[in-house]
Amino acid sequence: MNVLAAGKPLPAEQLAPLLSWLKERDSDPPLKPEDEEQRPFPIENTILGGIAVLVAFHLDWLREDPSRIEWCQAKLEAVADNPPEAPSFDSEVAISGFAWGDFAAVTGVRLLAADPKDVLARRLVAQAINGFHYRTTASAMSLAFQLRDRLGADFDRLVTLSVRWAALRMLGTRGPEASQTDKEEWETKKAKLLASFVDGSLSTEVPDLKRIDADTRAAYEERRKRRWPEYGQHVRREPGDRREELHPEMPGFDERVLTGALSWLNPQVPQSPEERARCLVLMRALLQLTFDRIPKVDDPEKAEIKGLPSGFDDWIFSIVARAIPQLTSDENPASLWKAILDLGAPAHEWVERYFWHWFTDGLQASASPEEFVRLWQSMVFYALSNPKWDPQQRYSHYDVEDMVIELLGLDPRWNAFASDESFLVPLKSMTALFDQAAQRWFTPRVIRNFLHFVVKPAAAPLLLRALPWLATAFTSFESYDWRDGIEGGLIEYLHVGWKREGQNILADPKLNKAYRDLLASVVSRGSHAAIALRDLVAAGATA
Repeated sequence: MNVLAAGKPLPAEQLAPLLSWLKERDSDPPLKPEDEEQRPFPIENTILGGIAVLVAFHLDWLREDPSRIEWCQAKLEAVADNPPEAPSFDSEVAISGFAWGDFAAVTGVRLLAADPKDVLARRLVAQAINGFHYRTTASAMSLAFQLRDRLGADFDRLVTLSVRWAALRMLGTRGPEASQTDKEEWETKKAKLLASFVDGSLSTEVPDLKRIDADTRAAYEERRKRRWPEYGQHVRREPGDRREELHPEMPGFDERVLTGALSWLNPQVPQSPEERARCLVLMRALLQLTFDRIPKVDDPEKAEIKGLPSGFDDWIFSIVARAIPQLTSDENPASLWKAILDLGAPAHEWVERYFWHWFTDGLQASASPEEFVRLWQSMVFYALSNPKWDPQQRYSHYDVEDMVIELLGLDPRWNAFASDESFLVPLKSMTALFDQAAQRWFTPRVIRNFLHFVVKPAAAPLLLRALPWLATAFTSFESYDWRDGIEGGLIEYLHVGWKREGQNILADPKLNKAYRDLLASVVSRGSHAAIALRDLVAAGATA
């Protein structure tokens, strides 16, 4: 695997010795001890690893002598017909990548790219996609994407194969114990799926994820009802219950298979117009799967969502965040983030999770700070007029605050850009939006985060403008509102403001009043740091 990862061919003089050594190892494998814990890894790990290197870098050399390629094909076919028994300690989430299945996967993809009519190659690739280890599916599809120009329509078939396998595997590994009939039906479907790829009859169209998801969940529910007839009966709410708890829907796919198989999905990668169009269709369909799993709350006073975004949701939000800066206006990037923001307070966890990725993956994918801020401005402007972001909603006050903190880039985990002075000019253009945001959303929790944000270098344009916003907000503060370190944040803000803009504060009566009102409010609390700052300001004002 190290040789394959390095991507460098072997010296010509090493090829024949390597093939001879592989044949020797194959003809004289180590004896298996009776103690299971002492048994070595399957000899096929070694044999197929060597074959993978030869096929990857020296396929022409193998074909020069028919006996060479025929021996390799015979070993690959033997493994395809009778896969080695998995070690008892093996796990589907293991990530080593040094097993025979991994080598068979990359070998099959390369042989298929060299000859689409190679039936053995087609079997190896199909078995890799349907493999026990998630990493095998991912590595096969990753290599297939790299070789997609040579694979042609077979790459599209592999996408269909992997998506349909993600649904089928979910039925085979989760839920209530399957009956013997269920197991036989599942095995028949699996065999039929593999055969359809091998014979080339599998569709090349973008899979209908919504339909496959619905069909799989329906089959799952049917099996569960047979196993537990009482499951899903209406549970009567007690009189003391305030709101019904709704949980995200079960996905109709094995999410690990799906994310691994489609890990290549990235609009940043150069693609033909046709490929790009397919990529965007698939990305939007995946995002819709996330939306479909989120319960719909018609009345927040009667119901609330309990649960968090899954690893799959995180993955698709990362892809969407990276895609938005890469899309043209004709590709309508706003439709992606608007759909997420429209989830509103009931699904605030999903909205927040998107912004985690926007301020990391989206920032990295943007061509410049100006481009990133331009897109970010649009999101803030949209949220300002969106009724689902209204902080006065009953039962949603804190949830809206959480969303606003993420929307405005106030989460210290993701706002490293505020320390980057290349964002100084772009952030200046957001001053008016922050003014509107302050009027609508500046509650104590939001202010606490804003105070730590506004003192950073790139936020300098907001430093003075924030004085009246904050002075107005703090007049309504009660004792409880000073919790969670907000006093220290205000003192730091006032200190930085005086240090950087002291003369401008003194020269403007409105700013001077706002500054002194804020200073007086924090001094009245008896903080030694606040009193020291008051003395510093007094000395500067009389100098």
